[in-house]
Amino acid sequence: TLYETKEYFRALADLDRIEKEKPDTAAVYFLRGLVLTKMRNYPDALQAFEAAMEKDPANKVECLVNQATVKFYMRKY
Repeated sequence: TLYETKEYFRALADLDRIEKEKPDTAAVYFLRGLVLTKMRNYPDALQAFEAAMEKDPANKVECLVNQATVKFYMRKY
């Protein structure tokens, strides 16, 4: 996948396209959060995980864990 090959800009472009087609898909926001974390764009990653939680509250724990990881990287503990 583009994520595994570290093609983050292409991955974001694909996620943008998918979001336009299926705007209520929580996985799009979750994956965007993972990509943005790898790109060290921490503020946007936090927002993406928040959006993923709003779209699918059942994945709240996974999103919160990833938000905590991002905050650790930001040294906000």
